[in-house]
Amino acid sequence: MRSLKHIFNEDSLIKHCPAEMKSRSAKVIGTIAKYSRTGKRLLKQARKDGYKLMMVSGSGWAGQVDADRKLIVLNACESDERLIETLVHECRHVQQFSRGVEYGCGMYNIKDAVRLHRCKEADAEALTAAVCHEIRVSSGSESAWKAFAAGRPFVAAGLEKEALKQKDPAVTPIMLRAAFDGWYADERVVRFYEENYIEKGILTECFGQKEKLKTYFHKKTTSQRIVSMVCSDNNGDCYWNVNPFVLNERSRLLVNQSTVLRAEKVLTGIEKMTGVKQNHSYRDLPLRQARVYQ
Repeated sequence: MRSLKHIFNEDSLIKHCPAEMKSRSAKVIGTIAKYSRTGKRLLKQARKDGYKLMMVSGSGWAGQVDADRKLIVLNACESDERLIETLVHECRHVQQFSRGVEYGCGMYNIKDAVRLHRCKEADAEALTAAVCHEIRVSSGSESAWKAFAAGRPFVAAGLEKEALKQKDPAVTPIMLRAAFDGWYADERVVRFYEENYIEKGILTECFGQKEKLKTYFHKKTTSQRIVSMVCSDNNGDCYWNVNPFVLNERSRLLVNQSTVLRAEKVLTGIEKMTGVKQNHSYRDLPLRQARVYQ
């Protein structure tokens, strides 16, 4: 399919997938590029940065990006609609990297790692909502939007509420901010990322990089710096310019007590092992009230 090589490199690993997977990937890419201005920009960025697309069969995940190997991997077991949102999400991470965001958050002190990681995910989902919205407006098909809304109802509701207030179908900064806020409003999602990417992620994986332990969890940043790198609209402007301190809000910093306890144990251990004094700013993070989900 000719449009494929205009977005990803001609030698993309997609060429080595079974024919049906290659065809599906081309269809997903074509839908995004044809019906979404925002999505097309994200795809072009991935191509510009040399990323390749690969589709494999798996379970328990939809997709991922590997910045070290410049790969975007999609799970062939998912529906086309799910692959559309997943590809957009991962391409947004690629764009974040191109704007100076680091691939991992392990170099940052825990408090800033929490702020940065949550912002990256909230932004990626906000842009995914924007792309699915543009696809339904341009194509007349609701399938991609409905699939996204089913998995991220708070994000979709935030963007849609603002979209209904304006006659112009174009995605605006206020729509992106509303979708961004929707990610934080979904406590299940926030907790999932915290437990898997902070508590079981950087606070566990750091010991696999013992030669780098002295440099882990020290780097500092600010809300202003994070949103200026992460939260860009189609014009390249920060859609949080109206409130660059947004990541300092208490509701965006809530963490599980288990995360703080894990951080205390890990950083105390690193300090004893390396002799390097650790940053304990995570002690200032507000604790989330424990809930029991049915």
